[in-house]
Amino acid sequence: MHTSIISFFKSFSFFKGCLKTIAVLVPLGLGYYFDLLDIGLPIALSIIAISPSDIPGNQRHLYGGLSIATILAMVSCALVNLTAPYEYLLLPAIFFLTFGNAYISLYGHRATMVAFAGLFEIASTLAHLQTGWNIVLYCGCILAGGIWYSALVYFFLNIKPRLYSEQLLGKCFALTAEFFSIRANLLIDKDRTEGLKKLINLQTKLNEMYEKLREAVLDSRSKSGKTDYLQRQFLMFIELVDIFELALANPVQYEKVDKELKHHKEYLEVYILFIRELSKELIQMSEYIGSRKKIRLGNSLKNLLERAKENNEALKTISNSETEKDGGLLLRNFYIYIESQYNSIENIRIIFENYYDNNAGVRDEKTFRRFVSNQNYSWRRLKDHISLKSTFFRHALRLSIVVTLGYLIGDIFPINNAYWIILTIFIIMRPGFGITQERSLSRVYGTMIGGLASFGVIYLLPYPNLYLYVSILCMPIAFGLIQENYMYASVFITISAIFIFALITPNVYLLIYDRLLDTTIGVGLSFLGNYFILPTWEHKTYNNAVRESVKANINYLKEIKIIFNSGEGITTTYKVSRKEAVLALSNLNTTFQRMLQEPKFMQNKNPAVYGIIVIQQSFLASAASFGIRLNRKKVTFPKDVFNTVMDSLIQSLEHSLDLLTKQTAFESVIDYKTPISKLNEATQTLMKPRMNNNISMRETQFYWEQFNYLFGLAKNLEQAIMSVGY
Repeated sequence: MHTSIISFFKSFSFFKGCLKTIAVLVPLGLGYYFDLLDIGLPIALSIIAISPSDIPGNQRHLYGGLSIATILAMVSCALVNLTAPYEYLLLPAIFFLTFGNAYISLYGHRATMVAFAGLFEIASTLAHLQTGWNIVLYCGCILAGGIWYSALVYFFLNIKPRLYSEQLLGKCFALTAEFFSIRANLLIDKDRTEGLKKLINLQTKLNEMYEKLREAVLDSRSKSGKTDYLQRQFLMFIELVDIFELALANPVQYEKVDKELKHHKEYLEVYILFIRELSKELIQMSEYIGSRKKIRLGNSLKNLLERAKENNEALKTISNSETEKDGGLLLRNFYIYIESQYNSIENIRIIFENYYDNNAGVRDEKTFRRFVSNQNYSWRRLKDHISLKSTFFRHALRLSIVVTLGYLIGDIFPINNAYWIILTIFIIMRPGFGITQERSLSRVYGTMIGGLASFGVIYLLPYPNLYLYVSILCMPIAFGLIQENYMYASVFITISAIFIFALITPNVYLLIYDRLLDTTIGVGLSFLGNYFILPTWEHKTYNNAVRESVKANINYLKEIKIIFNSGEGITTTYKVSRKEAVLALSNLNTTFQRMLQEPKFMQNKNPAVYGIIVIQQSFLASAASFGIRLNRKKVTFPKDVFNTVMDSLIQSLEHSLDLLTKQTAFESVIDYKTPISKLNEATQTLMKPRMNNNISMRETQFYWEQFNYLFGLAKNLEQAIMSVGY
């Protein structure tokens, strides 16, 4: 806990929180000093609205997002003010403004944050309605706020251009370390259910982090030039990705480990120790990034690698017998794996030792940019989603209805600061029931804790001069936590808001009551809206997520087949297909996790639902092992055998895909016996000494094992799909 708090205050998130606080306080301070709060306040509020769109990444997208957020805020403000005198116009204006702003979230996370500016300004304007030329003045204040905040971002990011990428890189190192720690524990755990769930969830999180970091590193290089420091950061990231992907490409068949090594666990121990030590070194590296200190690592990994090599020599004497041969082969494969990992971690170590020196190595990033996901911002996407089948369209429509109801409740009943109801709805309501429920609970708990804390401070320390300092101290923490932990952010947002209003409101206790009441009403409306108004249930979208994951694995297998036949090694197209398969798997797992947050009666309790994720994870990892071998080894395995078996495997996945799209009757079952029999027959022929002049038995054994394992997974996938009843 103590370490986490210190890490937060050192983080980029807290830095941005401080930046946003400065941006808000400057216009407020100047407005107060020159008695122009009617100008300073709307500028400050516009910054609160616009600042969430400040998402690091591509520079053009960053400042473009801030500009569009400013425009949306101005439009929302103008239309609400112009229609406010006419109730019959105001309600439609609120409805359509909410719909339009929410609908553009289909363009991705940045667009969602940009749209928040327009949504926030709807609520803010309802609290500070203007007439006549004051509308123009207020919109001018919003424009000034957007320009002021954009200039501040530009200034500070040029002072600290490396901070964000360093923070992300450190997080990636730490999460990768955790990934290896879990894998080490899985080798000795008796019950691996929870460990495998943690591993899949962590893999999903890592993929998201790598995606962010990939864009951040490349964008830093494009802005700052290819300096030696940035080149080293770039190289370090590439090596870290290689370590992670090598781990994914070397799946552990834990049941086989238990069976083959039950009498030789002492040989397995060194590999467990190696993985744990690798995890420790990655943690240490995560702490050193950005510290400008030379890293000091011991020789533990090298010593463990030598021990593993000695074990391999000792195993030659026991693996001659038929019963011990598979165990010996398993451990030799482990050795090849940790040797590759050792080489990658040593490369990172060398980079660390020369982190701030000159003459960095050179690595072309042209092909690397292909791995950055490009967002489609075409007008056609807006048109294509105008349908009740679209999650985004349904969410925009649902949000518009709920916000309109929230406004009517605040207008009809004697509720103070009723715009807090609308603001609460905007903040917590999301397309899915699960994530809305999660944010609702975070909002309620955070508001209650913040309200109680504020009550305690005001009751024990009734000094108005203190209120200003408390609110200022809480603001950077609130802004910094809003993307990290929403519940904690809600605590500090509530405290800051209450103490600011306490400066101008005589009855502070009534203010706390109003805050709690408005939040409760907003949460209740959001919850009921997601439940009853055009609900989007994850179990209905799970099928699509499974389909996309299977489709991605099919494309990945096709790329493996291409590089096997070409003999040219790993290509960029192959790596992109692997990345797409990993992202599809991550999306599948995310969909499943959201489904677990939905009401019990809406969940599909069939164990095969989660089993599909495990199968897809195992399938992807096993398929990736081909890529590692094809990149590092000269292939001698017969192409005709490989292609025949691979075609059958692709066909089996395409059959499962047909089941998912209901293009094939459930009674239609694919033949798995014939291709497996042909594989076994071909393998036995290849294993005969007279037929095996150019093909190593070890290589033959590898392909035989992997193909058998993949066919087994393909069959399990088909059965799982039929069991779920898609």
